[in-house]
Amino acid sequence: MADLRAVGRRLGPTGDERGQIILIAAFAMAVTFVTLALVVNSAIFTENLASRGETSGSDDALLVRHEVETATGSAIEYANTHNTSTHDTLAESLRDSVQTISAVTTEQHATGGKVVTVEGPTAIENGTQIRDESPGGSSFENASSGGATETDWTVASDIAETRAYRMNVSGVNRTDNFGGPADEQLRLIVTGNGGNTWTMNVTRDDSANEYRIGVENATGEQGVCAVDASADYFHVDLTEGLVGGEPCPALSFAEGLSTPYDVAYENGDEVTGNYSLVVNDVSSDVRSNNDDLASSSSSDDPYWDEAIYAAEVTYRYDGPDLTYETTVRAAPGEPA
Repeated sequence: MADLRAVGRRLGPTGDERGQIILIAAFAMAVTFVTLALVVNSAIFTENLASRGETSGSDDALLVRHEVETATGSAIEYANTHNTSTHDTLAESLRDSVQTISAVTTEQHATGGKVVTVEGPTAIENGTQIRDESPGGSSFENASSGGATETDWTVASDIAETRAYRMNVSGVNRTDNFGGPADEQLRLIVTGNGGNTWTMNVTRDDSANEYRIGVENATGEQGVCAVDASADYFHVDLTEGLVGGEPCPALSFAEGLSTPYDVAYENGDEVTGNYSLVVNDVSSDVRSNNDDLASSSSSDDPYWDEAIYAAEVTYRYDGPDLTYETTVRAAPGEPA
């Protein structure tokens, strides 16, 4: 009879051989795991590197885009201040400025391997600016052609958008009129197409030694912001929502009103100061209210002039990792 135990020994590995096989298998598995780890880590590293490059390029492109928008807005403001004879003159001034913006921006970013170009303006939205800029300030009344003044009057009618609406208040002419009768306060009333109103008043609270800016929006919600009355003057930026340079949450210009709307002053003799605004309309309703609003800065304040309300330019960014092109609209001081 054959010895089955001997045959079994010949067919299977010895104890030493089994140990070697286990060692080799463990080594092979270790090499496999290390290889997989390297592959995965390499993929993660490559993805992160690519993501960082793309994000960096996108962030830079958006940063330059903001610079272009700001520079174009400044060019619009410059044109509206210095080249107000006609809309054609304003457009020519803006075209010259855009060429300068493109050249300067290209030069600033060329060393980083980027090519930035700005072209335009590709579109211009004409408007009208209304100003009262008497040296030393004046009342917010309107001087009529006959020499009389109106304390209650319409600044602009049938308009859809207003930007850069700023007041510089150097004095409230009545003492301690905060909380007093409405006819003893300067009131700015914006009336919407549906008849609802947005109202702001300017008063003085002597007990707190503060000027108060009160707002009531179209839904009846009210809010007040204050500034120290010891200041020689203070600014109210209606479309940016600032009082004395600080955010005023209640000050959200014409919020909730349907367009077109009218802008009017009541009791314009209650304060002293200056104001200006730009509207996106060139109609006779905006420019002449009962023939009282003068038509140039050579006339008595307040007056109206040609203006650019907004403009668009084409912005292109070519960087090492990103090419980006878009239309940039600039309307400085427009409500957010």
